[in-house]
Amino acid sequence: MPDPTRLLALVVLCEDALEVWKTYAKTGKIEYLDSVVGMKQVVEDDLPEKVLRAVQRQLGGEILPNTEVQAIEKAYWEPIFALQNMDLEFPEAIEYAYYCLYNLFCLVFNKGDGITEHLVWNLAVSAQLIKGDDEDIDAVKLRWWKKVEDRGLTA
Repeated sequence: MPDPTRLLALVVLCEDALEVWKTYAKTGKIEYLDSVVGMKQVVEDDLPEKVLRAVQRQLGGEILPNTEVQAIEKAYWEPIFALQNMDLEFPEAIEYAYYCLYNLFCLVFNKGDGITEHLVWNLAVSAQLIKGDDEDIDAVKLRWWKKVEDRGLTA
């Protein structure tokens, strides 16, 4: 399990990725046609926020019920499969933000092999760099580190 303080610092960065997602989700209902079953599906626009809140609660010392963790994981599966099957397509920054939050969840709740802090960090930074604000990586890192320091997460 990764160091809890590093995970909390990573959560700070993922909060910015969540804002990228929320801005996109405000544009309207996110729907796609599932090519396997031929049915229209709707993406829960608040799911990435639920994920981040669950992670924050867990890292804050609360032990989440297994049923809640499983429900969140299951809710993410269909959109993830749809992204991989190309039934669902997001703009690049949005896809990075969506995967970032899901992978953070998997990292904290030990739900996936090969998911690392580095992967989550790269996805979170990529979501912010590609969103179109002409911000460079140094500005993203500086903003993130300032928030980390403000929360007392540095030694």
